[in-house]
Amino acid sequence: MSTIEERVKKIVAEQLGVKE
Repeated sequence: MSTIEERVKKIVAEQLGVKE
């Protein structure tokens, strides 16, 4: 598994949370 992908997913989740 790629660690970058996990990091990106975490950033996306944070962005979605902030946008909501």
